[in-house]
Amino acid sequence: MTAKAKNLKKDFLGLSRLEQLELMQYFLEVFATKPIKKEEEKFMLTDEWKTELDRRSEEIKLGKVQLLDNDEVLAELGL
Repeated sequence: MTAKAKNLKKDFLGLSRLEQLELMQYFLEVFATKPIKKEEEKFMLTDEWKTELDRRSEEIKLGKVQLLDNDEVLAELGL
């Protein structure tokens, strides 16, 4: 991972949960519309995954699920 990517990752963790979700949606839209190179095909989202991500995003927006922050997830995993 490049230094630029590491900084982006660090900055992402400093965003609010809503900002993170909005950024993730933006990234997914870019991936969904940008032409894919042959070597990148194995990383393509299937239509099923796109549908699942849309469903999960909607549940978050409607408050149907409880989100955990990074520290909570790591604690649950014992890390």
